[in-house]
Amino acid sequence: MLIGSVSFVQCSSMSIVGLRRKVSFSNGELSTLWRNFRARVPEIKHRVDQNCLSLKFLTAPEYLQIHPNFEFEQWAATQVSNIDDLPEDMSSFQTEEGSFAQFIHYGTSIDFRTTIKTVLMDILPKSDYHLRDGSYFEVLGPEYNPFDPQAQETVFLPVKDKT
Repeated sequence: MLIGSVSFVQCSSMSIVGLRRKVSFSNGELSTLWRNFRARVPEIKHRVDQNCLSLKFLTAPEYLQIHPNFEFEQWAATQVSNIDDLPEDMSSFQTEEGSFAQFIHYGTSIDFRTTIKTVLMDILPKSDYHLRDGSYFEVLGPEYNPFDPQAQETVFLPVKDKT
């Protein structure tokens, strides 16, 4: 299996800085966004750590409808302690606090489809939670390579109690 155990956690709000763009998995813009962001990371002041954040904004129904041509807002970002001195053409955002399903995906970014399907179709329905609208994000370590079969990313999906 390409997934670690799923836990349900409370996350505080985060300040992030990065680049954002409307993308799909099939139009090549996703890799362009990340290439541009990685080249400009040294310009970002007040970084909390060396990790990058992949942030997507989706409504709960959209999670189940994602296909190669589905368009969504994608951020390539990093967490910062404050948003002063934004680099030119970069944006800032404050993530929402709340409940999240947290798990580790092991494998390539292409393998992620299998992982997310398992979480959405098998694990979440058996839990006390369901998806809520909001941003979902992945924490990518400094050496993350989306084509490495040994890659790891920590994923946070927004959830709420079923009750």
